[in-house]
Amino acid sequence: MKKSAFLLLTVIALALASCTKDPTSSFSASSADAKVGEVVTFTDASTDGFHHVYDFGDGSEHSKAKNPTHVYWQVGTYTVTQWVYSKNFKKVAESTTTVTVTLDTEDQAIEDFEDRQEMFVGTWSFDSWKYEHFEDGTIVSGDTQSESYSSSSYNFLDFFQIIYTDEDGNKSAYGWNLIDDTHLTINVPKFAGNGFIGGVYEVATLTSSSLVITHTHTEDGFPPVDKDKYVNTYTFSK
Repeated sequence: MKKSAFLLLTVIALALASCTKDPTSSFSASSADAKVGEVVTFTDASTDGFHHVYDFGDGSEHSKAKNPTHVYWQVGTYTVTQWVYSKNFKKVAESTTTVTVTLDTEDQAIEDFEDRQEMFVGTWSFDSWKYEHFEDGTIVSGDTQSESYSSSSYNFLDFFQIIYTDEDGNKSAYGWNLIDDTHLTINVPKFAGNGFIGGVYEVATLTSSSLVITHTHTEDGFPPVDKDKYVNTYTFSK
């Protein structure tokens, strides 16, 4: 009798074990397009699981929480993986989702500005200088000048110094700073002997190989007016 009861219990236990459902994996992210520093919450939607593990895709430590949170600190697209295990860890289900992380508007503006600032760094050949006098928006005939240069250069260093080398190989050090996307200050006594005093310049052109800056002034100082103004244009190349 005891033997029969034992066999019956064994059969029942095996039957119950065979009826255990396989776990399924499913989850969602609170934001599929997150910003750097934003808290992203992952919500579990799995079934018949007892243990949960998340890989956030950025090399950070895995989480065993059922509904974890995570913060991304680098721009990129990350594949997040969830594993759902049965009670005895013999069965596992897996699913993934992606989270794309970008900078917010203010941070992006800062990064763009820094990239533009970096474009100035390097040695630029000083190609030409042009002077124009305007009255009421029209160039004054006979009051223009221009010069071309062949062997003078300006080396913009990333710690905001300029090393100027003239046509005779003489070197001088000056300062520079990008005020915003279109304005540059240069503390330069003169450009290649044309006698112009340094100051605030407008960045007319800036590419990897071409730089054009202009300085506009009046006899009465700044700000310039259309009635009577003087424009100096400096062209550089790499």
